[in-house]
Amino acid sequence: MWTTLSAQYNSLIYQLSRARKLADFDGPISLTTITNYADFMTDLNSRAQSSYNPDDIFFNDYDATQLRSILKYRRDAFKPNSLADDVVPLVAAFGSQTHGDARKAIDLLRWRAN
Repeated sequence: MWTTLSAQYNSLIYQLSRARKLADFDGPISLTTITNYADFMTDLNSRAQSSYNPDDIFFNDYDATQLRSILKYRRDAFKPNSLADDVVPLVAAFGSQTHGDARKAIDLLRWRAN
């Protein structure tokens, strides 16, 4: 299945990045790819790689303070007194040590609630 998707994916990237030439298209084109997969470009075939030259923007992992701030705003999703006062700081600290992933920290917070 991946080979079929990979071929379609490569074709889409190639066609979009060359749309002005391929379709005599004169409007602006912007292609944004968002991924957690750092080796994204290595999976593209040579045609797609040569015509698609993205500017990479990397976002650092969240630290404990940032995760605490994010999780603080998720407390209202829980019943009153279902989370002890130390749960958010502990989940934030643990989350920052394991890749700083806010989604995983929120899942851990949900799991920890009574």
